[in-house]
Amino acid sequence: MKRKLLSLSALTGALICSSTKAGVTADSVTTYIPGIIRSDYRTSSAALGGLSSDAGFGSIVTPFNPAFSTTDIVGLQGDGGLLTLHLSAPITIAPGAALGVHAGTGLAGDFNGPIVQNQNPAADFNSRISTLKVSFDGTTFVTVAADHTFTNPSNFYDQGITDPGFPTSPGTHAADQFKPFFNVDDAHPLARFDGKDWTGTLAALNGSAGGDWFDLSGVNLPAINFVQFDTAGTQTMYVDAVVGVPEPGSLSLLGLSLLLLRRRR
Repeated sequence: MKRKLLSLSALTGALICSSTKAGVTADSVTTYIPGIIRSDYRTSSAALGGLSSDAGFGSIVTPFNPAFSTTDIVGLQGDGGLLTLHLSAPITIAPGAALGVHAGTGLAGDFNGPIVQNQNPAADFNSRISTLKVSFDGTTFVTVAADHTFTNPSNFYDQGITDPGFPTSPGTHAADQFKPFFNVDDAHPLARFDGKDWTGTLAALNGSAGGDWFDLSGVNLPAINFVQFDTAGTQTMYVDAVVGVPEPGSLSLLGLSLLLLRRRR
């Protein structure tokens, strides 16, 4: 009996670990129509996987130094621009389901002094615009955000970076790419960064790697397996990474294991 209890306990611990550390990223490109984007930003595979620490020229991604390397972001521009990504695992539609998009946007900082300082009010210097859609089967897509302006910055390390302007040495602790970073003021999505220095900027991110996040709990689909970006007119969009919170379904498995453990006892 004791050995069975230990086995179930180990299973519970493994499920807790899985539910807190596992995450969803894009694992393949199903459609890519670049539109009129410049030719050196047409490597569609740059949108696969999680957020990379590399911004370009050996520098590290920070809110003030977003990804700009042609191997780290892919672009689409104008009428007919389209990028469809398949996810590494389904995101089950349930309370807590969310999707994050890293679009290579950056904060406009004051670099005149020894400490990088956000403007007040905070502003970005390279926002992107696209319609964001999701799908269960890759055929029927539901719009999550039409003509959305992506402004939130990305940040790879939440510790160990002292100069976020153009750092070339890695930090000591990576930020959580699967921790949602929702806007608190849609009219001014960067309000949390108003006038903040580097320490204040990290505090505002609160351990998250940032990006624009979307609540999926109300989407009328059983789960999400595909994410699509669609540009029109003069819109320009770049995608660095797409990430999802741990599947709510994994938490159900955890609850089941706890129930089995209680019944064994």
